[in-house]
Amino acid sequence: MNSKIEHQKITIYEAQAALSFKKLFKEIVADITPAKALGLQLAKRDIKAAYRQSVLGIVWAFIPPIMTSLIWIILNSSNTVSIKNTPIPYPAFVLIGTLLWQTLTDSINQPLRSVNTGKSILAKLNFPRESLLFHGMFTLFFNTSLKLLIIFAVLIVFKINPGLQGLAILPMILGIMITGFTIGLLLMPVGMMYGDISRMIPFSMQFLMYLTPVIYPMPTSGKLVFFNKINPFTYLIETARNLLSAQPVSNLGLTFSILAIAFIVLCLGVIVYRFIMPIIIERVGS
Repeated sequence: MNSKIEHQKITIYEAQAALSFKKLFKEIVADITPAKALGLQLAKRDIKAAYRQSVLGIVWAFIPPIMTSLIWIILNSSNTVSIKNTPIPYPAFVLIGTLLWQTLTDSINQPLRSVNTGKSILAKLNFPRESLLFHGMFTLFFNTSLKLLIIFAVLIVFKINPGLQGLAILPMILGIMITGFTIGLLLMPVGMMYGDISRMIPFSMQFLMYLTPVIYPMPTSGKLVFFNKINPFTYLIETARNLLSAQPVSNLGLTFSILAIAFIVLCLGVIVYRFIMPIIIERVGS
């Protein structure tokens, strides 16, 4: 008989334990390393499985934003829709805008998508629940890196040199991802109980795209001006695209404020996520 006894982590559930946010925070910090490792494993598994079962494989990651951009390029070139005065060639303008918007949309979708993926094992196995969030983040990093490849290709084809300010694009895109992920994390509890949320997000984001300067430059007059100015996504998309296209970047203070608020809410959201997950699991499993 092996004299060595394997020590396993034992979790004791008490009536008052769930009410202590301080204890929850300590548990989250202690679980970060194992959650990150498990999340990375799950992300690798799902990414490989997703592209292995497809004939076109990784090409599918490029098709949706390119097709959306192509529609608007054709409409604009045929004067069916007239979009003028873009600071860079319109094909580059709309491609970059669409890819940035797709990154934001994917970021909002990812938390609910990742948790739904692991829903079948949530009630059966005891593992760090944050691993599903890390799964979402790692998956999002992979998908966003593919979009960045297209963006860099667009810059090369259209000979756009962003200069030194282009170095800030990676932190800016990370900020867009954090903002979207935060929104998705807030929607996730309701989305796990009601399928309407997962169906509502794509339609809502498609509608919001037309209230955000994604396929058109920021207007200076007209009805869209008001909606653009009160829309926080406007400042994220505009700042990122201006950084890439060597254009002056305005409203930096407002952009940084949006990103700072998103980061704070994300940190609080992770604590709330740990707090409410047992309740959600019980509701979904019943």
